[in-house]
Amino acid sequence: MKLKKKLGFITCNVDKIMPCDIHLDFPSVGATENIMLLTVLANGETRIINSAMEPEIVDLANFLNKMGAKITGAGSNVIKITGVKHLKDVRLQCYAR
Repeated sequence: MKLKKKLGFITCNVDKIMPCDIHLDFPSVGATENIMLLTVLANGETRIINSAMEPEIVDLANFLNKMGAKITGAGSNVIKITGVKHLKDVRLQCYAR
């Protein structure tokens, strides 16, 4: 693993994402979203325990699932992500409010 700190940002590069259970000390929208994005292509199953339950987490899971991801439990405090080999392109319709 290569770790780099610069200007308040931490960058980490790895050769392979290893799925596992991730226990959050407190529910965090940003942490939950980043873990979902990171592990959606991992080979195996990741569980986020004590995940955030906000609507944006559900929206992200729905979006990724439309792309071919396998995410269940969004909106609850445990989210299960089963990694897939690739995601597909999708077209979304946006409506002005």
